[in-house]
Amino acid sequence: MIEVAATDLKNTIETEFAFLTKNFGFGEYEISHQDEDEITILVRGDATGVRIVLDLREQYPFVFISKLSTDKKVPKRLGEITPDTEINEFDLDDLVWYCSREEPASNKQNLLKGIKVQAKNLKEYGTEVLSGDFSIFKELNKIVKKRACQAAYEKWGNNAEKLGWTKEFLSKESNPLVELLGQFSEKSVEVREMPRKCAKKQKKPNSRGRHR
Repeated sequence: MIEVAATDLKNTIETEFAFLTKNFGFGEYEISHQDEDEITILVRGDATGVRIVLDLREQYPFVFISKLSTDKKVPKRLGEITPDTEINEFDLDDLVWYCSREEPASNKQNLLKGIKVQAKNLKEYGTEVLSGDFSIFKELNKIVKKRACQAAYEKWGNNAEKLGWTKEFLSKESNPLVELLGQFSEKSVEVREMPRKCAKKQKKPNSRGRHR
């Protein structure tokens, strides 16, 4: 039963994410993992990987974008993140939030609708990454590292410092939302040093922070 479901879902993904092949020259879709809780489908371009994780319990499709290794391997899933962890794969939801300053729409309990929304988000916000431009990863790294620092202190307390975290890191204005405030002048809303696609979709931020 799982194999049939996996094949059907793979076909749906190939249809909704067809632009990866048509517009960016990505290769074949492959089912890299499947069990009763999760199905993972991979598709690779020349430099970029897209990993689609179908959470069958939550009925939500998580999409991750990555910089492939020289032998075109997708980065392994990370364990405990420290300040020195090299991150080459990011959640599409973080890219959507960074570029739009809007919370990604939740489509839990409807996997097929979720797949369509994620495909739309990837097409709209992922052009640079899909083309092999990973400059946005520097900003996504800040989001993930600050979230990891907060999680470490919540889990380990002051022992988080043994992993390299410091409370000063949390107090720094490393949140891209805060950094962005300094890039707006009174007469212009020009966004500097941001990828073209994000700059085009950028809205003046409010005080709301990242939800995760």
